[in-house]
Amino acid sequence: MDLYRGEVTVIVGHVEYTGEADLHEEVDRGRIRTMGTPSIVDGLISWGGTLVVRDEDAAGSIRQADVCRLRLRDGREGTFVVREDNPGALHLVIIGSGPSPY
Repeated sequence: MDLYRGEVTVIVGHVEYTGEADLHEEVDRGRIRTMGTPSIVDGLISWGGTLVVRDEDAAGSIRQADVCRLRLRDGREGTFVVREDNPGALHLVIIGSGPSPY
């Protein structure tokens, strides 16, 4: 499982916000039987975690966006949506779409 903790830039439309992210990847595993022998196989890889932004305006814009981009310090990017919404909080739970940026 890959992890990323650190500063990020969140891009909503043409506006950029800074924040701190604590991200991880998860691999869905399933059991199958092949020729009567049980096996565990890796499935889809998903990524997500928590994002902490610095002010309520940033949090509100990110919550209202259909899709946001997250840029790491080295320039790699990924897209995400807010998975759990707690209005008024600066901590957002996010889930990524596509390959992880880390």
